[in-house]
Amino acid sequence: MCPGNSPLRVAVIVQARMGSKRLPGKVLLPIRSEPLIWYLLESVFQCDLVSDIVVATSKNARDDAIASYCEQQNFMCFRGNELNVASRFYELVVSHRWDAFVRISADSPLLDHRLIDQAISMSASSPCDLVTNIFPRTYPRGQSIELLRTETFLKGYSQMFTVEDLEHVTPFFYCHASDYTIQNMASHVDGSHLHMAVDSQHDMVVAEKVIERMQRPHWTYSLKERIDFWVQSQQIVGRQAA
Repeated sequence: MCPGNSPLRVAVIVQARMGSKRLPGKVLLPIRSEPLIWYLLESVFQCDLVSDIVVATSKNARDDAIASYCEQQNFMCFRGNELNVASRFYELVVSHRWDAFVRISADSPLLDHRLIDQAISMSASSPCDLVTNIFPRTYPRGQSIELLRTETFLKGYSQMFTVEDLEHVTPFFYCHASDYTIQNMASHVDGSHLHMAVDSQHDMVVAEKVIERMQRPHWTYSLKERIDFWVQSQQIVGRQAA
């Protein structure tokens, strides 16, 4: 577990489900005998400023596999509403005393954990409601970070009524940006056109090739190295499919 050296108590909440339409069960698909979600969790474990890490999945029976995996690996797991993800987060955060939480997706095996620590440091040094790197996006998809103050989320939750707000948790705050203090993390090089999340079988093959190329622990690679590996592997997979 990360030591949590930040003055803030911040949890990382990993949103996970088995019901992906394009690639069902993707979060538990194996790469080098480990499920996809393991690479993300192993990276997050390297954070210096995180207090807790929780996998948040649903009560749907098909997500029993995620809960079972978490139990076997001794990962914290919380189960809530499948479609109303905002309520899932609400039930989770009200039962803890975190100052803030970071929301990430389980389909991002190559997420750079340093971005999480960077977001926490920004929030600790300059109080704000939300720290993000997608407003506007300059980082690749699959490197998305959203840190929400717990108090901000709880107040905003009472005003969430649309399907999009409830399913995706954070759009409400971007749609009402003038009501909140939002800090955006910007990349020096615009990578917004890159897609490093695993949404399809093609993405899965690319992720496999990236991880197979890594000769040392995957979390030790810089974001630039991860991006270079991804682009090169995409090109290889594209040529093989042609």
